[in-house]
Amino acid sequence: MAHLTESGDPTVSKFFNDFTRSYGRNRVIVHHVAAAGDVDVTFGRNKKRKNFAINLLSNGEQVGAELLPGKWFLTIAGAAGGPKVLGPACLRLKPWRVTLAYAVDLPGENFTVISKSFINR
Repeated sequence: MAHLTESGDPTVSKFFNDFTRSYGRNRVIVHHVAAAGDVDVTFGRNKKRKNFAINLLSNGEQVGAELLPGKWFLTIAGAAGGPKVLGPACLRLKPWRVTLAYAVDLPGENFTVISKSFINR
């Protein structure tokens, strides 16, 4: 996938997306492809409470997790307590799916999360 490095230069990274069945859950795979340094990604069932965290996700990396279906709020912040750069953004996760989520662009400008779900039965 073509994306920006931490310093904003164009690059290409290869990702392996795990489509192993998740038995009624949603497998979320978060990709860090934004022009930013390490980030902490949190998922919560409401906007204030964090239920699941991915810490120190570096540019060009991905991490997967299985979450219960329903509404989740995604927040992205600089690593180790840095400032919040996105969120909370609402993701509606359906069972028996894989959701790919990409943090893209430049923080503070057009920074956003793009997601796509696939049926996984």
